[in-house]
Amino acid sequence: MIIQKIKIKAFGGLCDYSLSFGEKMNIIEGSNEAGKTTIASFIVYMLYGMDKNEKALRHSWDGSNAGGSMTVVSGGKSYRIERESSQKSDSVSIYDVESGEKVKFEKFF
Repeated sequence: MIIQKIKIKAFGGLCDYSLSFGEKMNIIEGSNEAGKTTIASFIVYMLYGMDKNEKALRHSWDGSNAGGSMTVVSGGKSYRIERESSQKSDSVSIYDVESGEKVKFEKFF
């Protein structure tokens, strides 16, 4: 699986943040507190969600629900993963980018 881009709606201290990745190795650099660890945590969140302890740490600092999307290439096809989490619930959906159709988890993973 290759990550093409992420769009953070709200996660930790980041809001309305987008980042595109190149086809090869990508390096994220920045000063302390620039959001490097938050970006890495967001990628993990998009794939696996968060447990209760992580929700307390990574939930949006402005009080809104954590969430965003990540576009990946897997098996030669592009997919968009969308996830949103509140303190009480989580929702995740996967879409085929080309057709816009929702994909069943079994086909993706």
